[in-house]
Amino acid sequence: MDPRLPRLAVLADLVEGRETARLVRVVAEARGIEAQIEALRGNVAPAAPEGFTLGGHDALWERWRMGEIARLNRALADLRLQLDEARRAAALATARSQVLSRLAGRGRP
Repeated sequence: MDPRLPRLAVLADLVEGRETARLVRVVAEARGIEAQIEALRGNVAPAAPEGFTLGGHDALWERWRMGEIARLNRALADLRLQLDEARRAAALATARSQVLSRLAGRGRP
């Protein structure tokens, strides 16, 4: 067995931890954006005539709300691409770490 193999296995474990943390961060960020989108979708201008709606501000608010939803949807689409990349990288790092741990003779669950 190569004497560098245990150090390489430790390095692979560190890379696995980094990639897993990146995956968790991207998932949390995506969930946060999804929550913001749902909050904006459920938030509508008052239906009863008020000074706000009578002044035409409800149309401005609705336009802003729809623009924010569109912006958040674009950000969510970008995050979903990052999520796919992060999943692949985490899976590869996990597989690499498992193989190197077995080769180094370290038991890994």
